[in-house]
Amino acid sequence: MKLIIQEKNNYLLRFDSGEELLSLLKEFLKKEKIFGAVFFGLGAAKEIEFSFFDPKKKKYFSKKKKGQFEIANLVGNVATLEKEILIHAHITFGDKKGKTFCGHLKSLIVFPTFELYLKKFKKKIFRKFSPKINLNLLD
Repeated sequence: MKLIIQEKNNYLLRFDSGEELLSLLKEFLKKEKIFGAVFFGLGAAKEIEFSFFDPKKKKYFSKKKKGQFEIANLVGNVATLEKEILIHAHITFGDKKGKTFCGHLKSLIVFPTFELYLKKFKKKIFRKFSPKINLNLLD
């Protein structure tokens, strides 16, 4: 991962082939002491794990895809949950046949590149677990 530019609370990051996006982003957030932010990104990947939340069953169901994928959109936010940084991201991506997938991003292996814009908030953002719906909600 490379920091391309930083202007005040705005960051532009580039991720390279073979890098796992979320783990490197979390390392960057810890290093920069970012506890509240929004981000979006685009690029390509060779492996993506994503999930879908079923509100009736109150749990996530995961899928893993391998191949070459174009990421049309990645959006998310950064908050803290019990003093830990929590990344919440949703992704839309497609394969070479034009089939589109979307969901809650769990992991992504970049191939060949990924670009991410992040805007840091001045204040911390918090999440709190809701047993009623079994999700970590903004608080």
